Amino acid sequence: MSTCADCAKMNLNDTNSWGEFWCGERSTYYPGSDSICSYFVARESGGCYITTIVVECLGYDDYCQYLMKLRAFRDQVMKKDAKYADLLKEYDEIGPKIADRIRQDSDKIGVATKLFETYIKPVCELLDDNRYDDAVRLYQKMVTELSDI
Repeated sequence: MSTCADCAKMNLNDTNSWGEFWCGERSTYYPGSDSICSYFVARESGGCYITTIVVECLGYDDYCQYLMKLRAFRDQVMKKDAKYADLLKEYDEIGPKIADRIRQDSDKIGVATKLFETYIKPVCELLDDNRYDDAVRLYQKMVTELSDI
């Protein structure tokens, strides 16, 4: 059975002194073990691993503009173009490992801020300008640099 902690609208990085999580929908803290409410949206599994942990660390929810833009690009452009198949497969293997390293970093807020300003935000701006190949190259550069650490 799903609980509040399974909801995309819960910020699992924002807890109060009682261990409750911030609910972006209801603008208050709730125990992760609470039964789901009518606002429940299941967390998406897979896909934007690095971006997901970056925006979570910075306090954005799972449906922020950056994640939505990158997910739409992945689903509507990359998954439909064979030239990206190997890249997506590789990312599905390495992305979760990189995200876990960021999640466990003692300076994860600092790391997330740097990645957001240097890569995530500029990639989204490139997508806004329909510069898809440039966006893919910049995101790839981030993944490569993080893989080498």
